[in-house]
Amino acid sequence: MDWKTILFFIIGATLLTLLSGWLMTANLLPIKTQIAYSEAELGFVKIWIQIAIVIGLLLPVIAFLV
Repeated sequence: MDWKTILFFIIGATLLTLLSGWLMTANLLPIKTQIAYSEAELGFVKIWIQIAIVIGLLLPVIAFLV
């Protein structure tokens, strides 16, 4: 693999993401842009993200110190 392959992959993935987003906002793809969470699910997701952030910060710091 050379730099051209990587560059074309990044460009292709970016264009595919932009095209998908445009098709969803134009209601041409049957995909919801937002997920309708209940209050309990939303609370769980918020706590889960906070735990992931803490672990994502702590583990690298511990690894760096060790």
